[in-house]
Amino acid sequence: MRKTIVLLALVLFISMITIGCSLSTQEEIPLMISQSKMNHAIEMMFQLDLMVDGERQIRTARENTVANPSRPNFNPVYTELIFVHSKSDAVDLPDNVIMAWPCCFSIGVLELLNEAVNRSEDELFFWARNRREVLHLEDFGLTYPITLIDLVNNWEQVRDVWIRLTPDEQQGILIDGPLVIALRVGAGEHFCCLERPISDTP
Repeated sequence: MRKTIVLLALVLFISMITIGCSLSTQEEIPLMISQSKMNHAIEMMFQLDLMVDGERQIRTARENTVANPSRPNFNPVYTELIFVHSKSDAVDLPDNVIMAWPCCFSIGVLELLNEAVNRSEDELFFWARNRREVLHLEDFGLTYPITLIDLVNNWEQVRDVWIRLTPDEQQGILIDGPLVIALRVGAGEHFCCLERPISDTP
């Protein structure tokens, strides 16, 4: 009888330790911004609205480091990244929340992304050295062309498309995308960096 009581007490003690460790582990896991979501903001050249030194500031996702979980100076105070369609949608939010939206350079990136997606097998021989297959947007739940609204509302599907491009294609888009807009601005076109709501156009 005594052995049975001792055995039951031991089992109960071990169970309590296991549960306690599990709860402790859960409590130690901090909320953190999705690295994949931040990467999308960087790749699509979004602008960020975030709290820095007690005031809201607007920065480009590419120059931002304090809100990027992969950077050594990441500030863990940021726990949520919310995509919106324009600067006018960036309402006041708690200090831990970052708002992000496409900027004018996102238009150039998007145009070149659509060009890459639309490449045929023959074109891929030149552009990608046959290192990837022809992409069909319907396989990703998207329709051609990808739009600015897709960058926000369907960002996960767009990123699935992006990561299937070759590194050379990605690098070319990130370099040439801003140049496309700069040349058009130089030619007299006006871009307001999407301070107003965007339309459903590429």
